[in-house]
Amino acid sequence: MKVADFEEQWQSLMIQSLAGDEKAYRELLEAIYPVLVRFYIKKVASQGVAEDLTQECLIAIHKNKASWDPKRSFQAWLFAIARYKMIDYFRARERSIKTSAIDEERDQVDQMSDSTGDEAVKELVHEGLAKLPEEMKRAIVLTKLDGLSTEEAAEQENVSPGAMRVRISRAYKRLREIVESEI
Repeated sequence: MKVADFEEQWQSLMIQSLAGDEKAYRELLEAIYPVLVRFYIKKVASQGVAEDLTQECLIAIHKNKASWDPKRSFQAWLFAIARYKMIDYFRARERSIKTSAIDEERDQVDQMSDSTGDEAVKELVHEGLAKLPEEMKRAIVLTKLDGLSTEEAAEQENVSPGAMRVRISRAYKRLREIVESEI
């Protein structure tokens, strides 16, 4: 049977659960669980992530079950929630990847300036800082030298944290280019 063949059954179980029937609600969740896992596996290709997303989706269904309109398709409502949870997952993953890239660039600059102990390299880094546009220089000074978090630096500069992360990333990239061209 196809998922579409379960619409009437799931709709009936959801209506019963909204009326307070816990057994019907449990039966509904047990019926949609494997369908959601399969849906997510096709999208993320990982059993563990698919199961995590399924759990998050089931929680969202529970929190929002009163928003379902019995005159509308249960499956459309269900998969809309499932898609939103998947989008949230990919957005969080993308942020994590961007943060990792920024951290990697920061580590490279740190290695150029701190870990080598080479005063000549430190001098090149400081000279490179002086050559950066003011916004980029402030981003590095606030976060690296003044020790502010990205969020704190963003607040001080009246920009979003995302914009500050972009500034920092571009500043490190430009600084690396300047220093490497001098070496």
